[in-house]
Amino acid sequence: MVQTDEAAAPAEEKPQDEPRGLWTLETGSGIVALEMSTDGSALAIATKDNRVALVSHNGEIKWTREFDRPVAGIDLSSLGNIVVVGLRTGEIYCLDDDGGELWSYNIHARLDDIHVSKSGSYVVVGSRDTYTYFFDNTGLLLWRSKADSRIRAIATSTSANYVVSASGAKDIFLHDNYSSNMRGSVSWRHQLGGDITTLAISSDGHYIAAGATDNFFYYFDKLGKLHWKHSVENAINSIALAPRGDYIAVGVEGGTYPGQVCLYSASQGLMWRYLTGSQGVKDVAITTNGRYIIAGTGDGVVSMFHQKEKLLWKRKLSATVNKVRVSARGRYLAVATEDGHLYMFETTEFLLKRHSVSQGLDESQEIIFSKPQKVVPRTKVANGPAAGTAGGGYEMGRTTVTQQTPPAQRPMPTPIQLLRGEFRIPRWGLVLLILIMMVLIGFLTLMPAGPGGDPFLRPAEGVFFIIMLAMLMLIAFVTKE
Repeated sequence: MVQTDEAAAPAEEKPQDEPRGLWTLETGSGIVALEMSTDGSALAIATKDNRVALVSHNGEIKWTREFDRPVAGIDLSSLGNIVVVGLRTGEIYCLDDDGGELWSYNIHARLDDIHVSKSGSYVVVGSRDTYTYFFDNTGLLLWRSKADSRIRAIATSTSANYVVSASGAKDIFLHDNYSSNMRGSVSWRHQLGGDITTLAISSDGHYIAAGATDNFFYYFDKLGKLHWKHSVENAINSIALAPRGDYIAVGVEGGTYPGQVCLYSASQGLMWRYLTGSQGVKDVAITTNGRYIIAGTGDGVVSMFHQKEKLLWKRKLSATVNKVRVSARGRYLAVATEDGHLYMFETTEFLLKRHSVSQGLDESQEIIFSKPQKVVPRTKVANGPAAGTAGGGYEMGRTTVTQQTPPAQRPMPTPIQLLRGEFRIPRWGLVLLILIMMVLIGFLTLMPAGPGGDPFLRPAEGVFFIIMLAMLMLIAFVTKE
C-alpha cells in the first residue's frame, strides 16, 4: 500500500470551496469494505486480494493482515480499537488496534455478514447455514438463532440490546437482548415483498430500515410496527440511518430509471431525491444529526448533500465508488474505489464557508421534491411464541410470528421530568395509579378520624372525586397511548 499526498493549494492562494483532500492511499486491489470510527480517527478496509488494514486519519497504516480466503465483511468499533473480520468460509477474527488476535472462531459455514457493537463488546454474524450468531468480547457464543433460510444481512444497535437479521426467505427478525438477558429472543418477524438487500438499525435499536428487491423501502419500530413503506424505481443498494433514526438516506441502483439518492424524515416521509444517472448509487452515509449525506456512484462520483435539499459538492474520482463513510459530525470523509484507492477529505473549512453564505450549488434542476407520503396500512400480524431450539437457538419457521412488548425497565421519572412532559406514563401505569387513588379516597370517606368520629372526606366529596377519576380512566382507555 502506497500513500500519496493530495494536491491542494494553501488557503491563502485558493478559496476553500470544496473539502480539502488530506491524502490518498493506493492499495493495488479493489476495496470491498470500508468502516470508520465515530470521530474519524481510524479506518478499516478490506481488499479483493484478501487483505485487511487499519489506517489512521492521517494516512498512516497501523497494520495489515493478509488472509488465505476471501473476506466476506469487516467492522470497526466506535473507538477504532477493535476490528472484526469474517471470511467467506466461516472463520471469524477479532483483532486489536495493533493487529493482535484477541480471539477467533469457526462456524464451519459460509459467512455473509458480520458486525461489532460500537463498544466492541459483542459480535454478530449472519451465515448461510440459516443461523445468526452472537458472541461476547471473549469469543464465547452466547446464542444462535435459526431461520428457515440463509441470513443475508444483519445489524446491531450500539450496545447490542437489539439485533436485526434478514433471511433469504424475505423475512426480517428482531432479536431482543434487552428484555431476555442477552439471550436473543425473537420479538417479531415480518415478511417483505422481495429479497432484502440492505439493513440498518438506529443506535438505541428503536427503529429499523430495510431495502428489498421489490424496490420498496421499509421503516419499522422495535415493536414491529411498519411506519413507512415507500416505492422507488430500482433496487435499493444502501441505507444509512442517523443514530436517532430520525433521518434515513437511501441509495438506489440505476438502470432503466436513473439512480438516485433519497432522504427521508421519520416525521415527514420522503423529503427529496437527487438523480445521479444510469450507474446508480453504490453506497450512502449520514452524519449523527442527519445534516449531511454522502453518496458514491457507479460512475466514480462522490457527492455531499445538505439535509435542506441542497447539493453542496461533488467530485469525479478514478473509478467506481464502492464505499463511503463520514465521521459523526461530518469532519472527515472517506471514499473507497473499485481500483483500490482510498481517499480522505477534511470538510471543516468548506462547511464553515458554506454556512456563512447559506447556499449550496445551483443543482436544483436535478432534485425532485415530493410531498410527504404516508405509510400504506399496516398488515395485521398474528401473534405466537417463538419455539426454542437446542443449543440456545430459536426456531423461526415460516408459520412462527411473534410480536411482544419488552417489559419496561426504565428508571423512575423525576417530578421535573413529569412536569416538562419528558417522561411518558404508559396507559397501564396511569390506570393503576387511578385505581390506587380511588381506593384511597374511599378509605378517607368511610373510615372515621379524630375524636368526633367524622371521616376526612364527606360522602358527597368522595363520590365526586371517584366519578372524576373514573372519567379519567375512561379517557385513558379510549385514547391512543
